[in-house]
Amino acid sequence: MKSIFDKSVSVFNGKFDHCGQVMPLREFLQLGETYKPEIERIRAIQEKKKRDEEKTRLPMSCIAGVLQRGDKAKGIEETITEPSKLLCIDIDLKENPAMAGQWQTVKEFLSQLPYIAYVGLSVSGNGLWGIIPLKYPQWHDKQYMQLCIYFRELDIILDKNCSNIGRLRCLSYDPAPYINENAVRYEGYYIEQQKEYRSIKPYDGEDNTLQRLQAICEQIEVQGIDLTSDYNDWMRIGFSLASMGEVGRDFYHVVSRNYPGYNQLQTDRKYNQLLRSRKQCGIGTFFAICKSYGL
Repeated sequence: MKSIFDKSVSVFNGKFDHCGQVMPLREFLQLGETYKPEIERIRAIQEKKKRDEEKTRLPMSCIAGVLQRGDKAKGIEETITEPSKLLCIDIDLKENPAMAGQWQTVKEFLSQLPYIAYVGLSVSGNGLWGIIPLKYPQWHDKQYMQLCIYFRELDIILDKNCSNIGRLRCLSYDPAPYINENAVRYEGYYIEQQKEYRSIKPYDGEDNTLQRLQAICEQIEVQGIDLTSDYNDWMRIGFSLASMGEVGRDFYHVVSRNYPGYNQLQTDRKYNQLLRSRKQCGIGTFFAICKSYGL
């Protein structure tokens, strides 16, 4: 069975390297020994701004896997092309001032948690960073949110920026890091509290389009038909209903909530995005999709 530390990750030669190289996570961690003199030099710098500037020249890795770095100027998004199913955490002095000088004790405490695969000193020496394997890597942000809640109950505040799946982790050095090759995958994930979404109101006007929407959505609601199991269909339906403006929002919820993974807040956010999008199609697309389902 492949070890957690044999997973492939992207490693970049400093902040401004957009190409990088792929190597096993274990190899990246072992680079700390090679860069020990440089890291100790950085730790000796008193001014935080200067220290942070020096850190940007160190090798850095995307712990979440193989990363194709984006270029915002060219509209290129960051993409994980080969997930490692791992997540990185940061425990900084700024959010945890009571831990000053107690990092070894905190490390020993974290080593008792079964899903901690790695814990070591951060570049500054005034903080810890760690690696946790995930049960549901497709919900990276939700698993991280739940970890933040759990760690807060342990009086540990995690750096919220680690929720970004493409975040780069600077190489560091710890003479005695905690390593657990057999760490279990963390299963917790955050579930947003949902409210019961209202049903669409009966329409008694003269607009034939709205009358047709009302009638079809009533069939969808009564028969429990899911038109959105395919993500592309969900998007096409959304673009189509968004052509009706705000009027289409309730219809979008009616259509979406027969999907087992329906989330009211997520659907609201998606509709907001669709309303702002320049990509539009007419309401006829929705009717055509419904017709293919026999509606």
